[in-house]
Parts: sequence; structure tokens; C-alpha cells
Amino acid sequence: MNGVRILEEALVGAQGTLLDLAAAGLPRPLFLERALAALRDLTGAEILRLSYEDGGERVEWREARGAVEEIRFHVRPPEDSVEPDNPDALRFRIDPSHTGWLELEPLWAPGEEMEPLRRRLARTLGVVLAIQRSQSALAERVKEITCMYHIAQVAADAGLSLKESCRMVVRDLPAAWQYPEVARARILLDGFCFVSEGFCEGPARLQAPIRVGGVERGRVEIFYSSTELRLAGRHVENARTFLPEEHALIEGVARELAHIVERRSAEAERKKLQEQVLHADRLATIGQLAAGLAHELNEPLGGILGFSQLLGKSPRLCEEDRTDVYKIRDASLIAREVVQKLLLFARQAPPRRSAVDMEELFRSALGLLESRARSSGVAFQRSGVQPAPRVYGDRAQLLQVLVNLLVNAVQASKPGQTVELDVTCTERTLRLSVSDSGEGIPAENLERIFLPFFTTKSLGEGTGLGLAVSHGIVLAHGGTIHAENRPGGGALFRLALPLGPTRKQEQA
Repeated sequence: MNGVRILEEALVGAQGTLLDLAAAGLPRPLFLERALAALRDLTGAEILRLSYEDGGERVEWREARGAVEEIRFHVRPPEDSVEPDNPDALRFRIDPSHTGWLELEPLWAPGEEMEPLRRRLARTLGVVLAIQRSQSALAERVKEITCMYHIAQVAADAGLSLKESCRMVVRDLPAAWQYPEVARARILLDGFCFVSEGFCEGPARLQAPIRVGGVERGRVEIFYSSTELRLAGRHVENARTFLPEEHALIEGVARELAHIVERRSAEAERKKLQEQVLHADRLATIGQLAAGLAHELNEPLGGILGFSQLLGKSPRLCEEDRTDVYKIRDASLIAREVVQKLLLFARQAPPRRSAVDMEELFRSALGLLESRARSSGVAFQRSGVQPAPRVYGDRAQLLQVLVNLLVNAVQASKPGQTVELDVTCTERTLRLSVSDSGEGIPAENLERIFLPFFTTKSLGEGTGLGLAVSHGIVLAHGGTIHAENRPGGGALFRLALPLGPTRKQEQA
């Protein structure tokens, strides 16, 4: 009886140790190593074999004299049984669906009177493994929820750019996986690549596509960097690399990344529209000022021009004075041209609308600038829809817009470069782009490029009204115009003109 009591007390102490280990949330290999060490101390066994089923996975552990000989975690085929041939193996139940066996050599507590202790040990082992499985699953879920929470915080921070958001997400991903010490993350999005610290591809990979609006824009990937996972210092063969919950996790991460892309795109579009509204408002204010200024200047300029012409015809003037009067007349003509451009910019000069043959317009503009381009060593290249469809508008004004854009492109090009004129069409719109291969437009000037009197040219090379007038003409035709820099270098101007009269033009 004293021997039974001693074994009972030892078993109670071992139960406490095993329960503490199960509740500690240790990785499964480390937990099994320490749990079996406690069983070895309890039973005095020299050889321990543990095998059990766990969620469709078979776990096998063998120790001999305290040295681990084999660890195997692998998917169990349906026909494969974990039941050992040893009739003295302790059978334990983790839950109604999963059972296991513990073999001890030499046998612990032999004899029929010790059978209750053996059954108690088996129940304890089943309960402990069930607790450990629950704690491990809970720890994994906590990591996954923490990961998704961090991603939600990144998505909610409107101050972060898309690239900054991706860098923050990829940094936090490895910690959410079962084996974070060997996990590496990569996000591929729109041609950009974002990786976690120490990234390298490995043989084990889990991935999910990032779809935005039904279009695949990239993917998120998780790699394990080693072909042999060494967990808790032990080699684990054929481990189930990724948990089923981790498949769902990476799909959730991909969906959140898609939401971040949509949100950042919407924010960028909203900001762009806001800037366009502010720019249009500034142009409208300047247009009103230009219109008032032009009307105020028209009358005195008309008087100066008229009286200078009369004075130039006076027979009492000497030739030298007549030359000076003609200089006044020429300066007045230049000033009147500037006033006319201001009125065009303010859209107060009445256009003469008709169906404009755009193909003929292109030939006229290129013909006017052919000699100038040849002397600069610049060539023109026409591409896109040919022949271009007709546009309802003022031919002279549209020709002025095209000539202004082509002149600017020629001036920005170097000898041997090409100015490209490309035309595309939709059902109701003609889209025209003029591009060069020069140095492009400085970023700080893109927002001011259409303002009147703004120019980067040297004194005497331009008045700063060409693009401002072109902007006013295009808007008066119900179209749009904007400038940008080409990725490979050079400036690109995009125009969109309606093919037919707008509703406002029809009413007029």
C-alpha cells in the first residue's frame, strides 16, 4: 500500500507539471519534449514512444534513455492506423475523435492493482494534450487577429501612401504565422516589390492574389526560409507546413490590401479632383481679371494705333520722325495681339463654329512648322487613328492650340529627337497627345503651366500666353487639356475634344 501511495503522490505532482506546461502556450515540439521529460521522471522508463492523431495529422515521438531518436509530424493517410502492436501500451483519448498511445519500457507500475494508476495517467495525458492543442490554437488565433488589427490601423491612416502602407503590412506579416522565426513575407503590387526583414524565398510557400475591382494587381506571399524546419532545436520531418487557418488568414490579408489600394486610389482621385477645382477656380479668377484688363486696354490702344497711322501719313513729318511713328504703330499692333489673346483666354472672343477636318488641320500645322523643325534637327511623327474624325469647333482657334503645343515641343527637343502627335477616338471624343523627349516640366511648374504670363523661356522668346490661350480655347470647345511628364523623359500634353457640339453649344 505504501508503494501505491508513493506512486499516487508522484502522479499528482506530474499532473501539475503537465498542466502547467499545457497552459504555457509552448510550441508543440517544445511542449512534447518537456512533457515527456516529466513522464520519464515519473515512470523511470528508459524508452518512451508517443503516437496520437491530431486534426488529421499523425504525431510520432520516440525517446531512448532521454535522447530523442525520432520526431514525425505528418498527414496521416486514411488507411494508416496509429495503434501499436504492444499490448501494454497506454491508450488515451484527446477528444471523441482523436486517440493516442504511450509505450513505456520497462512498463510503469506493473500488476493488476496498479491498473487504476495507469488509467489515471492515460486520462491525464489526454486532457493535457487537449489543453495544449486549445492553447496553441488560441495563441495562433491571437497572432492572426493582432495581424489583421495592425493592417486595419494601416488602412485607416489616410496620411500613409500606398507604398508606405505596403511596407508596414509586410513588416508585420511573419509574426502571424505558426513558425515566425523562419517566416518571410513578400507583397508584389503593380510592379513594386515589398519584402520583410531578411527575406529569401524558401521551398514552402503560401500565396493569395490581390484583386481590385475584379482585376488581379499582385499577390501576397509567405515563405519558410528553410527546407528543414528546426523547431525547439529538434528536426521535424514532413511537418504540415501551413495550418488551414493560415490559408484563410493570407486570403484575408490579400482582401485588406485590396481595400487599401481602393482607398488610397479614391483618396488620390479625390485630391486630384480637388486640385483641378482649385486650379479651375484660379483660372476663372484670372480670366475675369484678364477680360477686364483687355477691355480697359482696347480703347486707348485703338486711339494710339489710329492716331499713329494718321500721323504717319502727315507730309510735314521728316523721315526720321515717320520711322519713330511707325515704331509706335508696330508696338500698338503687338499690344493689340496680346489683348486679343487675353480675350481668348477669358473666352470672350466669339468663335466661329463649324465641322473641322482634323486631318487637314494636322497637315496645316505640321506644314507651318516643317522648316522650323528641320532647322532644329527635330522630326515629327504622326500616329494613331488616320484619318482623324471631324470636330465641331473654330478651325482657326484649334489650329492655334495645335501650333502652340507643337512649337513648345520643338523648342524643348534636342537635335535628333522626335515630336510625336498621336490621335485616338472614342464614340464621342477625339483624344490628341503631343509629346517630346526633352527634359520635361519641373514638378513645381505643372500646376502653373496654364497660368497667363507664366513662362520658363528667355526674354523675347515667349509672352507666357500660348498655353493660357490654348487652355481657354479648349475649355470653350467643351474639352479638357492637361500636362504631365513622360516616364522616360519629356513632356506630354493630352487634349480631349468632343466630336459634336455640346448641349450648351447647341442651345447657344
